[in-house]
Amino acid sequence: MAEPRRSILELLAEIPTLIGDLLRAEIEAFKADLRLRAKRAGIGAGLVVVALVLACLALTAFVIAAIAALALVLPVWVSALIVGGGLLVIAAVLTWIAIGRFQAAKPDIEGRIESIKTDVQLIRGVRREEDA
Repeated sequence: MAEPRRSILELLAEIPTLIGDLLRAEIEAFKADLRLRAKRAGIGAGLVVVALVLACLALTAFVIAAIAALALVLPVWVSALIVGGGLLVIAAVLTWIAIGRFQAAKPDIEGRIESIKTDVQLIRGVRREEDA
């Protein structure tokens, strides 16, 4: 059997309920999408951690190989000192570059403060003119 026809007033009265239901459904869909994306991001982060651990192990193996290669012509302790010193020089250069980058990225706080003071003085001047 067909549903009885409803009046326009009944249909208009139902609109807020329908909009509320629609918003709740959209929010639930958004939450589900966020949960899925967070799960994928978590798995991706875990894979990155595993990759970094493996890269550290590979770097250790390469350092050992470099020491062993130098040990063919020099005593082992001298080879280890040379490779360690080379790594220390590389680390120092990277640190020096990083410090330069950090200093270049330092915000201009003094300039910002002066700009805000100027803005406040302009606003106060405008208010004084309006009061007069």
